[in-house]
Amino acid sequence: ESDIQKLLEQDPEDSEALMLKASVSKIKNRLPEALAILEKLVPKTPTNNIALAALGDVNLAMGNTQISEDLFNRSLKIDPTNEAALTNRGSLQGALTNTKTKQKGNETKTKTETTKEKVKPGKTKVKAK
Repeated sequence: ESDIQKLLEQDPEDSEALMLKASVSKIKNRLPEALAILEKLVPKTPTNNIALAALGDVNLAMGNTQISEDLFNRSLKIDPTNEAALTNRGSLQGALTNTKTKQKGNETKTKTETTKEKVKPGKTKVKAK
């Protein structure tokens, strides 16, 4: 980290050093720091698909799914072969599908649980109101 800091002292706008610093911050689970670095870097280098994917990855780690999906898509428009963006977007879409399925299942379960049925001996089931 001290080497990265030295590079940034020489040139605070060094995009490679900023990417390294953001990566180290993410690895060390300092997500707000990584987010701040990448949010400053991306507007300065809007066609840097690696920075876009990295920003998407940090947003995904922070639970910002819609923002991360948009960033992965922007990265893939620039480079459709960006493996990080492809992998993370795929993971994100899988997670969103699972969440929707669970939510749908919970809604069905909730409706089932709240509809109580009374059974009278020798009679058909009658729903309670």
